Formats: sequence, structure tokens, C-alpha cells
Amino acid sequence: MCIESKKSKTTESGGNAKSRRFPVRPLDAVIIAAVVLLSLAPLLLFSRGTQDTVVVSWHGNEIYRGKLSTPARITTPDGLNTIIVENGEVRMLEASCADRICVFSGKATPAHPIICLPNQVVITVIGSDEADSVSW
Repeated sequence: MCIESKKSKTTESGGNAKSRRFPVRPLDAVIIAAVVLLSLAPLLLFSRGTQDTVVVSWHGNEIYRGKLSTPARITTPDGLNTIIVENGEVRMLEASCADRICVFSGKATPAHPIICLPNQVVITVIGSDEADSVSW
């Protein structure tokens, strides 16, 4: 008898919860679209483009500072290292050090500077909002 009374209560209240549907009203669609656009706004407003700056230091002294978008070929005053800036990238082209790790390290990024310890050359890229591996 108790079972029958429960059945009658559920059928009187409009069935079970799965059969109820909430329609999306036009105002709901406008609110959802506004939230999506506002969440994408920082990407559109703060896009960095090619505003990065390359800084080359030799023995602790800055010998070059320029935009990453400007092609350049930098040679250290002692002539032992050659740095090239092209196609929005900067890398060590030549080095006189024995291990040449700096040459094989690839392009420099804000999270990955190129450092040649034997010749005391440091290549850094500043002005970018690239995420480094620690923030992953």
C-alpha cells in the first residue's frame, strides 16, 4: 500500500526529473555569448605580435639591444661568437668554445636564454608573455 501512494505522488507532480526540460530562452543565449566574448577579450587586446626585444651581453656588458622583428647579425668584440636575428628568432650561429652547447641549443625564448659560459655571452629575449615550463 505504501508503494502505491509513492507512485501516485510522482505522477501527480509531473513525472520524474528526467522528463523535465528547461528551454533556452533568447536572453540566455545573449548572456552565454557575452561571457564567451569577454573571456576571449584579453587574447585580442593583449596580443604581443612582434614586440619582443633581444638583448646580447658580453662579459656583463650589453653589446646589442633590438627588436626580434629586425634582422641583424651580431659579432662579439673579440670575434669569437656570432649571433643571428632573423624570421622573428634569435640563435647563436657560431662559437669558438669547445663544446658548442650554445650553438646547438636552438632559438632563444623568454623562458630559454642562450648562454655561452666559456666566452661569457648571454642572449635573452624580453617583453613576451610566453609561459615557461614551470607554469604548466
